[in-house]
Amino acid sequence: MTTSLKNLHTELNTLLKTDAKSTELIKCYNDYEGNIASNSMCEYLKPNGDKYTYNELYNEVVTVKYNANDKSEYIQDGVDLQQGIDLATQERKIITKNKEVKELRNKLDNQMREMYNPEVLDVMVDHNTGIYTTIMWTILASSVLYYLFQKLSD
Repeated sequence: MTTSLKNLHTELNTLLKTDAKSTELIKCYNDYEGNIASNSMCEYLKPNGDKYTYNELYNEVVTVKYNANDKSEYIQDGVDLQQGIDLATQERKIITKNKEVKELRNKLDNQMREMYNPEVLDVMVDHNTGIYTTIMWTILASSVLYYLFQKLSD
């Protein structure tokens, strides 16, 4: 890339917000509704009082204000900016795809675990929980009965 994207963004914002020639260039383009020829006259006046043609105004903005030696640097920055936008779009797709792959892998890991470790199935876990809970209540009830019988015998 010929410039960093942040610097390009800053430069473009500066041109669009503060430069009268840039504003006039956009206005001139919009006045002709995009069907503009290089010799189309714009309302912006030269220091001698003549009107700028679209091509003259465009060259002023690109070569003088943008500090480019020719249009190719300006065009290259536009291409670089588009490539950056395309890359950011692809990055979002990659992140989404990565999330889908992780979810699928998790699902498949769980299925493999169920096939190779049947003792960890939900049915087995529920069964074991029921058995241990019953044993705990039996021991607790036996302890309470033992305590009561010991108190009654005293």
